[in-house]
Amino acid sequence: MNILPSLLRLSLPLVCSATLTLQAGTISVSNYSFEAPDTDTFKNEVTDWIHPSTRVAVQKVNGNFPTAPDGDQWLIVDSRKVNSSSEPGYVFQKIGTIDEALTYTLDVVIGSRSDLPLPDNYIGGFFTDDNGVFSTGSGVSLDGDGTLATFDKSDYPTLPNLTAATIDGGTFWNAAGSGLQGEDLYIGFYIPIDDNSGNTVKQVIFDNVRVTTVPEPSSIILVLGGLLTLFAFKKR
Repeated sequence: MNILPSLLRLSLPLVCSATLTLQAGTISVSNYSFEAPDTDTFKNEVTDWIHPSTRVAVQKVNGNFPTAPDGDQWLIVDSRKVNSSSEPGYVFQKIGTIDEALTYTLDVVIGSRSDLPLPDNYIGGFFTDDNGVFSTGSGVSLDGDGTLATFDKSDYPTLPNLTAATIDGGTFWNAAGSGLQGEDLYIGFYIPIDDNSGNTVKQVIFDNVRVTTVPEPSSIILVLGGLLTLFAFKKR
């Protein structure tokens, strides 16, 4: 007798239940829309983000900014190096530890101003503190050792220069097989150190940062395969 139809009927409720359990999750990002500290105009502080560089700030929307997608403030990241020892802007935030059973997705709104040009490049993405990619005490060392997945300016050629505009951006990273289980996981946005624009002010702006997770495909296959095996045994 062909037991497959019966097996499928029996397993369907648990398959549906497993699918719901394995659906996308959300990781909390502190100050995700850069509304703190609240300011009437501009402030060189970004609450809950690591930013030893002074070339970052929160700024209230004005006539040179596009409408903020959440709240009324933007994170601004500046490429200008004030002197030979300073660095362009960067911010990071620890969002948890790495789970190799997950794929992580970063979504962020990227914007340009009408009064200041975009920097030559900007980068955002997932990082780990493995091998000292950056240090909270001495600034960022962007040697790439702990870079997990990033986007940069070349991914968004339609974001206009010297125009108040926005574009949806982001990246994703599948942690499976990374060997980084339990390591710290960070998100961050920065201007590369070699982007030295001297006294020319160049800025990119960010808002509405979101991080979601889904189980990587092999985890789902293992769970559903186990359920089918269980019910095949039960049927016999």
